[in-house]
Amino acid sequence: MAWEVQHHTLADGWINTWSEENDQGEWVPTTYPTQEEAYFELAEFIKEITLEVETGERAADNIYDISEFRVVAIETVLAVEPSAVDHGQAA
Repeated sequence: MAWEVQHHTLADGWINTWSEENDQGEWVPTTYPTQEEAYFELAEFIKEITLEVETGERAADNIYDISEFRVVAIETVLAVEPSAVDHGQAA
């Protein structure tokens, strides 16, 4: 099981809007191994936004409310290379 931070959007409802680049250069949704790590990253994000407002880097009316976010458990699925799948063909 993994955890993700979801943001409530008007268009899509609750979705994971956070992403990161993997080793293959692909952008994938950001997930965390524990609920604690996900909450920690959300708290850091909110702190960063607050600091940007305090230093004038961000307008005070351009902030997020913590109620727009939630941390949820998600199922993780292992990817299998197509060549590794036995298609039942005899050699």
